[in-house]
Amino acid sequence: MGFHRSAKLRRAALTAVGMQITGQQLEILREQFLLIDADGNGRLSKDELSRAIETLHPDWLNGIHADSGRHGDLHSWIDAIFDAIDTDGSQEIEYTEWLAAAAHESAVNDQAALAAFRCFDLDGDGSIDAKELAHVLAQTPEEIDLLLPEVDVNGDGVIDFSEFRRLLSGIAFS
Repeated sequence: MGFHRSAKLRRAALTAVGMQITGQQLEILREQFLLIDADGNGRLSKDELSRAIETLHPDWLNGIHADSGRHGDLHSWIDAIFDAIDTDGSQEIEYTEWLAAAAHESAVNDQAALAAFRCFDLDGDGSIDAKELAHVLAQTPEEIDLLLPEVDVNGDGVIDFSEFRRLLSGIAFS
């Protein structure tokens, strides 16, 4: 899947899921972000994330070191987490990326995923066509023509809920 095209769609889909996060959950996520943001610049560096994991969750580290075959060393594990959250490649995690990562974790909830799907399925027919995708993503028809086949696994010209869930989960399409 083309990273820049698919990343934009996935980010939009996760943002839609993120909109389903309740006020209480949002407050907890905001507090976590602010706690980790040691320099208060509104963005998380890899060092800030690393320090937070080491400080707030030392119990995780024992599992990572004990299972080094699965996670590798601590720095590689943190790098992988950071890179997964830093979807725009800026080498910083912005608050929206933080929320999108939380949304990804929430995406296992079918209700949140379905509500997000409905944000894209503008006509309510149970599928997302190229016109709806172009409208929601503010993309040209040419850009959508490149993107749609990457997500439309069964090749029917639309994104169904199953394909949308696959997009949310980050499962490779090719």
